[in-house]
Amino acid sequence: MHSSPTCLIVALAVAVGGCALFVPGLPPPHGLTGGEHLHVVDDSLLLDIIGPGLHPEDFHRRGFRFDRVLPAGAEVRVADDYVAQREALAPDAWLIGRNPWIYVEVVTSPIPAQRGWKGWIYLGTTGAATAPVAPLADATVTRESRLCPGADSIVPACVVLLRAVTPVRVLGCGGRRVHVELWNVDGLYIHGFVNATQLDRTPCVATKE
Repeated sequence: MHSSPTCLIVALAVAVGGCALFVPGLPPPHGLTGGEHLHVVDDSLLLDIIGPGLHPEDFHRRGFRFDRVLPAGAEVRVADDYVAQREALAPDAWLIGRNPWIYVEVVTSPIPAQRGWKGWIYLGTTGAATAPVAPLADATVTRESRLCPGADSIVPACVVLLRAVTPVRVLGCGGRRVHVELWNVDGLYIHGFVNATQLDRTPCVATKE
């Protein structure tokens, strides 16, 4: 069963009309109103609409799709119309100032195409600018390759083509295909599986799945 939009906002740490609920672990007021600069310290999904819960969205579980994901190292600015945006979503929500999803504009990013993007980011993925930042890639596709939605996908399902010398970050190894993630020239993120023989190296790490 899907919650109504009003009651969904309640689940985001607000109380609206007759849907007042007690939400354990309610985030404290963050005090952001617009103009503040935040630094992304964990790769973070940038949503077109306010997030659906009190926790960050796991973009590794969103399926085989291109997404707007800001890499660690990006800097964002809380949008001037942030307060107006959140109040338009829930005009009677008296706890909306505790909602951990913040409307921002990208100021700088390791992925240049992302500059100027606007959307909702999870506040908990931001922090001090001095936090260590993971590299965007630790392997390279040596020749044109197909990116597959699953480790055991049939070839016709592998519809995304990767050019030679495409940088990727390895998420997990096992079998003949390696789980990788990458950003394209438009700044969009995707993850999938590529034949291990197509990479220059396969540094194995614990999968995020």
